Amino acid sequence: MNAKQVQLDYIPFHVKKLELSSGTVIDTDKEFYTPTMLVQQIGLDAAHVNVEQPLDFLGWYWVRSATTYHLAEVAANQAQHLWDQSRALDRFREKKLLRAQYGYEEVETHYVTWLGECAMPDNAWGPSSARSEYMADWALVETTVAALDVNGWRKLLKLDFRNHSDAEILRVLHSAASGRNQNKGGLSNEG
Repeated sequence: MNAKQVQLDYIPFHVKKLELSSGTVIDTDKEFYTPTMLVQQIGLDAAHVNVEQPLDFLGWYWVRSATTYHLAEVAANQAQHLWDQSRALDRFREKKLLRAQYGYEEVETHYVTWLGECAMPDNAWGPSSARSEYMADWALVETTVAALDVNGWRKLLKLDFRNHSDAEILRVLHSAASGRNQNKGGLSNEG
């Protein structure tokens, strides 16, 4: 199953300027659009999308479809339609939107196939990983978590021994493993 999505990097709508004694001017107290305000800014129907702002002190947003599609081709077409209907390019030309990309996400693996983007060349999102590379990385994480492999997790995330105890890592692995098991509960193709 697939869901269409857009990833946006937006400027704040309000910024206070502060001049330091050295004469340098810095931006402070940045205010970013709420998800509801963002939907209005880019002209999307709030009933058809869910907007997430992972960090409220950054202008980075995920816009995901409220609908899940069973075929990748349909998800790709709907993602293109969502992009074409939005005012993202208008906001980019107005320099309110720093960059944006759109595509569709596999719900089960969270792998995203990006279909297009708008960005200045020096601020592009960069190439995404190939699906096979992403799946290999994802399988390694899943296996490490399921096995509660402390040393494997330490190596995977390049965690040192001084700042991360085995007990702490094991607690994180247990938490991640129990979350995965709860998410799988009740899902079965058996009749």
